[in-house]
Amino acid sequence: MTIREVLQATGAIMVFCCTSSLAFDRGEARFDFRVVDDANQLVENARIRGGAWWPTDQKALFPALAKKDFDTLTDTNGMASVEVVAYVDVRFEVSKERHYRHNGVYQFGLPGPDEMSLASGRWRPWPAPRAVTLKRVLNPIPMYAKRVDAPIPVLGQAVGYDLEKSDWVGSYGRGVVSDMVFCVTGTLDRVITRHGSQTVSDLNMAITFSNTGDGIQTNSVPIYNGSYVGSLLVSTHEAPVDGYHSSYDYVRRKRPKRQECINVYNERDTQIAYFRVRTEVDEKGQVKKAWYGKMYGDLYGHYTPDGTIRVCFTYYLNPDGTRNVEFDPKRNLLTGLKTLEQVNRP
Repeated sequence: MTIREVLQATGAIMVFCCTSSLAFDRGEARFDFRVVDDANQLVENARIRGGAWWPTDQKALFPALAKKDFDTLTDTNGMASVEVVAYVDVRFEVSKERHYRHNGVYQFGLPGPDEMSLASGRWRPWPAPRAVTLKRVLNPIPMYAKRVDAPIPVLGQAVGYDLEKSDWVGSYGRGVVSDMVFCVTGTLDRVITRHGSQTVSDLNMAITFSNTGDGIQTNSVPIYNGSYVGSLLVSTHEAPVDGYHSSYDYVRRKRPKRQECINVYNERDTQIAYFRVRTEVDEKGQVKKAWYGKMYGDLYGHYTPDGTIRVCFTYYLNPDGTRNVEFDPKRNLLTGLKTLEQVNRP
């Protein structure tokens, strides 16, 4: 993969429309990297490559500046330094064989602990060494994995979804086991405002589970910042032992005033969830057997223009009874998926 391909893959080829002169000021910047694996061991010879975004006209004006792109390796201490001439941001990729690729970004002029400003042609202060964790490839396994975008078959009633069959249960689909039970209600209307006719809607989605010990837990991890960031393996290698909740609630409200809306303009791209289904417990309530899985991104519902409510989520389910959730995208147990249903991240 060339440097240009890296920048395109990490979202560095962008178009900015900005009236601020700061957006087109450039300065020298230095970045230090410290790379460790998920066992906190230093990673030697990890490849770090990427580059700074440049306005198209500036590329033509200053073709001789050689510090826009970089490509280097970490030393025996897992350290590497790069120097670039940058305008808005610097995007990078860290990789090594038998490790999951890690993408990252530095953005200039933004408030925060790493805020930098231009002084005498340099972005100051130099940031502290950037800690990057390269997760190891340990034991990728076959899983049931799918991006679901499906109409809810019935409103106001509980309906099960079978994650193994990837379909609704009963008369609504091919599903047999109610791994997740959805109950969705909603109202949809239009109101007249000074801006014309606008949609007003409410959507409530309650998800429960079928067995004692089943459940879900959610967290937040950096996944997207103008492009995908962080490890290609977003999750941990294994699902948690405990901490699962027996229900999950989602509310979506659309109103003419943006400040009165809930979950309309911001699907939670940074959400990650782990779940446990088909749980069997002993007489003391301890888990004997269960299937574990994970979800990347939001678990949500929304109205389509024709008034249908659809539920959306991306899930991975491990049927082998272990907590391993390290997916091998080449061995999806669900076959015949459409392009938009396919899952390519581990």
